[in-house]
Amino acid sequence: SFARLHGLKDLLEHLVDAVMADGRVDAGLCGALLAEPAALRACPKLEEACKEYALEHFEACSRTEAFGRWPPRTVAELLRSDNLVVRGGEEEALRAVCAWHRAEPGRETSTELLLLEVRFPLLAARTLAALEESAEGLGPRLGWALQESIRAVKGSPSPRPRLCSPHWWAGLGCSVRGGVVV
Repeated sequence: SFARLHGLKDLLEHLVDAVMADGRVDAGLCGALLAEPAALRACPKLEEACKEYALEHFEACSRTEAFGRWPPRTVAELLRSDNLVVRGGEEEALRAVCAWHRAEPGRETSTELLLLEVRFPLLAARTLAALEESAEGLGPRLGWALQESIRAVKGSPSPRPRLCSPHWWAGLGCSVRGGVVV
């Protein structure tokens, strides 16, 4: 390819390393980059760095204007991850799905699939009750999908909780990365 022939791919990867090391990535930049999957395919290292940043700063990234342009596959991949940090609880994951849905008309099918990635058993009982009451107002397909997700909560085992604080282990009570809980 042209980029490989002229050494641009290596230059781009060095640039990504420098930007990530300097901490110059913020939610706005990350959100804008993840909204352009074709551009990210040119540099897989940049795509991976953006996704890692989005996992640790999901709430901030999901509140950017660009979040509404993220492909559903990217949103689903992040929501599916056990490494997703949601300091506001699972309600933040649900809020993000709702914000993504409202960003553009005609997203009912994709939103139904994204709702499958929300860990409904981790939602507060008050939130579940409010969702159950408002589900009918979401339209037939989306309302049905939401009601089914809420029904599945009753009697289901709790899924693995999300991270509320990165690098924190309740078993150790310390803020470190790596190691073993004994």
